[in-house]
Amino acid sequence: MAARLPPLDNLLFFEVAGRHLNFTRAAAELCVTPGAVSQRIKLLEEFLAAPLFERDGRTMKLTKQGYDFHVHIGRALNDIANAVERVEHHSSPAALTLSVMPVFAMRWLMPRLRKFMDRCPDICLNIRPSQALVDFDRDDVDLAVRFGSGHWPGVNIEKLMDEELFPVCAPSLPSAIALNDPRQLLEVPLLHDERQPWSLWFDECSVPIESHLPGPIYTDANLLVEAALSGHGVALARSSFVQFEIASGRLVRLFSHSVRTSSSHYLVWPRRSQSRSDLALLKEWLLEEVRQ
Repeated sequence: MAARLPPLDNLLFFEVAGRHLNFTRAAAELCVTPGAVSQRIKLLEEFLAAPLFERDGRTMKLTKQGYDFHVHIGRALNDIANAVERVEHHSSPAALTLSVMPVFAMRWLMPRLRKFMDRCPDICLNIRPSQALVDFDRDDVDLAVRFGSGHWPGVNIEKLMDEELFPVCAPSLPSAIALNDPRQLLEVPLLHDERQPWSLWFDECSVPIESHLPGPIYTDANLLVEAALSGHGVALARSSFVQFEIASGRLVRLFSHSVRTSSSHYLVWPRRSQSRSDLALLKEWLLEEVRQ
């Protein structure tokens, strides 16, 4: 009889949470909310009938059972990943690998990806979320989407889209929804992206501000959007990352003012891939989605 096993997804969540010992950082790597990580860990602990994490003051650590389990699960998942890679290498030699930032993958690419799969069912597309710049000489990557100046030597580059910033919040935040003057934003809770400060938008609106504005600072744009969705405050969000949330009513745009970012999204690919027809189809589809 086969052994009774927990869902593989729960084991993956546990492995990542065990490495970070922090549900928020684990959620950032997995492109989910901290609450989703907590729920998966709870389900796994119920399945095992054993605690895996414990609090020590403000820090989190693995229990003895959790530590032993994490060591074995890490090895098992690594073995599975290696086995999958070997099978893919032999069965799908023409697979196309796209490297994107995790927040871009979660907020812009994934809601649209089904259209590409329907259009090009014969292309095996691998999505590789990563914050790091791709080294095409070492990394097995065919195309990357990166946010920056567009000046990267030794590669082919094409602009995908520009980016703009504007305030958004959840409709459950009535104190912000009722605002009619940008200066009134200084009276509501503000959420901060460390790379896109509020001063950019307030300067565009000719609103003088103090050098420091109160409010939590997020190093991950995906967490910033999640915080806004949860009603924690008003976020200065990138337009491409909140399009679907605004269209669905989960977020509300405040004011018509926006400010262009100094960086843009670019397609980047190595010269060796220039003649690949599948790469051309993927680039064409991405540019078409932006035009639409």
